[in-house]
Amino acid sequence: MFFNKKVPIIYQAESAECGLACLAMIAQFWGKEYDLPTLRKKYPITLQGASLNNLIQVADSLELTTRALKVELGSLTEISLPAIIHWEFNHFVVLSKVNSSYVIIHDPGVGQRKISINEFSKSFTGIVLELKPTVNFEKEKKVSRIGLMEFFSQVRGLTVPLIQLMVFSLLLQFVAITIPFFSQIAIDDVVPSNDLELLRVLAFGFGMLYCLNPFVSWLRSRLIIYISSQFSSQLTLNLVRHLFSLPLQYFEKRGIGDLLTRFDASERLRELLTHGFITTIVDVAFAAITIGMMLYYSTSLAAVVLIVTFLVLIVRLFFISSLKLLVNECLHKKGIEQSELIESLRGIASMKFSQREFERESIWNNRFTAYINTSAQLEATQKNYELIHGLITSIGMVTLIYLGIIEVMDMKNTFTLGAFFAFAAYRDLFFERLSSFLGVLVEFSMARVHLERLAEILTEEPEIKASEIFHMDEKDFSIQLHQIGYSYGNDEKQLFSNVDLHVEYGDRIIIYGASGTGKSTLLKVLSGVYPATEGKVSLNGRDISYSGLRYLRSHMASVLQNDYLFKGSVVDNITFFDRSPNLELAIECAKIACVHDEIMNMPMAYESIVSEMGTSLSQGQQQRVLLARALYQRKPILILDEGTAHLDEVNEKNILENLKGLGITIIMTAHKSELCSYGTKSYLLTQDNGLMVLECKF
Repeated sequence: MFFNKKVPIIYQAESAECGLACLAMIAQFWGKEYDLPTLRKKYPITLQGASLNNLIQVADSLELTTRALKVELGSLTEISLPAIIHWEFNHFVVLSKVNSSYVIIHDPGVGQRKISINEFSKSFTGIVLELKPTVNFEKEKKVSRIGLMEFFSQVRGLTVPLIQLMVFSLLLQFVAITIPFFSQIAIDDVVPSNDLELLRVLAFGFGMLYCLNPFVSWLRSRLIIYISSQFSSQLTLNLVRHLFSLPLQYFEKRGIGDLLTRFDASERLRELLTHGFITTIVDVAFAAITIGMMLYYSTSLAAVVLIVTFLVLIVRLFFISSLKLLVNECLHKKGIEQSELIESLRGIASMKFSQREFERESIWNNRFTAYINTSAQLEATQKNYELIHGLITSIGMVTLIYLGIIEVMDMKNTFTLGAFFAFAAYRDLFFERLSSFLGVLVEFSMARVHLERLAEILTEEPEIKASEIFHMDEKDFSIQLHQIGYSYGNDEKQLFSNVDLHVEYGDRIIIYGASGTGKSTLLKVLSGVYPATEGKVSLNGRDISYSGLRYLRSHMASVLQNDYLFKGSVVDNITFFDRSPNLELAIECAKIACVHDEIMNMPMAYESIVSEMGTSLSQGQQQRVLLARALYQRKPILILDEGTAHLDEVNEKNILENLKGLGITIIMTAHKSELCSYGTKSYLLTQDNGLMVLECKF
């Protein structure tokens, strides 16, 4: 039933979802077309990835029966394929073909690979998971996709410019159609009779027509520039706006390089709209006209052209699937390479102090080489097509000239030399448009690849969807955690459970405990950054997941462990690039954060430039500038996730005393119990049989 059926290649978008991607490939192979975003929403995977047991549980819900095996290398041919195999002790791939000399695997990290048995043995751990449909298996199709027209519809105000672009394109094609007529009349009527008067009339008439060409072409190019800029600005703005609306967990599971390559996909689609879409319509219409003209001149010669066209189309269709696969693989590997480079640049100081430049260069070079190799393979495939295309058209050209000259020499035939030149010109115009059309056809095929990559962003649900905003007096502000539990995945053990916490306005809550006990995660659940897996977070008794998340965030400021200083001046960072900064307030906040004196000692004081990621400041200075930034927002709730961890005792004591005097709500995590004296309530987060327990101390 599935003879010659191919296993699809599905790339992982998150760093730890290789197992889920493998399940998606095999489910699609058997007919249950669930794409990765759909599976990801239904079966979320933790940052640590999925275990074999996790995969078995998900496969069972997909109506796939499983059998986990420990297999020796020599027994691979006995496995029911496709199957999931454990790879290099930290990865899952799909095994799709095995023979005596090589195997083919579908790696969700790098794409389809054909490797020797010897190379395979170095990475294969021996663990195999066979998957087959159960008796209750039903074919389904659940995909989170966006169509090309749906994608283009996000751009407004381009209908009239697109119509104008089509009109100008048609005018250019009309001028091109008249050229063969000029050649035919000149050869058949002017040359034999030496009719200079007719030649002057023809030259003037056609010359006036051709002089319009550069002006129309100029107007068309200006329109393309306008449409391209509008498309880029509107689409990129929509993408960035949607991306910024996504929850924090989305970014924690993805590489920056991968996200950047997905943005690059929008540029390819822009080119397809401004050039390909209009070009296709015009080229198809023009090709039909030129075919009609060729049939008018000679049906036999037109038949030769149509046969060559048919062969070229067959060859192009043959190459499309392999080109699509390679384009997808190129984009994915480019994202991996960029993420590796960005990570190395971020850790350049650690790399230099540890003298690991060579090792990091080697890791990046491996990623870059993989991308270059795939890119070269893509170019080679394109050249192979061009070779076959060139051979077919060359043979067709020779055949056309041979038969055309025979028809010209036939005295009984009215096919003149001028008609032959006109036919040859129409033939060239036809193949020029055909080549352009086939190129755009491939681009439309590749558009699915780019759309799928963009769909990874556009189909994700925004973090805040509720439109209801309710208001209350800040003095009545309270947050309640009722029976809160949290786990990183559906099948993962709870990090904490049954947590109750009540925060009134003006409270200073200290949550302390050892590293890894879940303090930061608890703060993220409390602030709505992470959704609780059980229980509820309430704002004055109302569940924040329905109506209060936006309002809660608008009343919170924070200093988190991985907070970031942006490139700009010190005052820019304190005011968070406020368009109308309050310098007096910024200075006051810096004084509360005990960083004012150090800023004033800098060469340009508050106008001193902070380098990217704040590397021009010490860790303690960065943390205090971040605290000043949080205070500048003048929010009634201040979240400090180990917000004084990088400070000396004197600065820490002074800052905490300053914060006590503000009278705002403070929720703070710490390692040291000594800080509890600054709080009105203190909670110890401990571990009990693997579960984090929040215990009120006073």
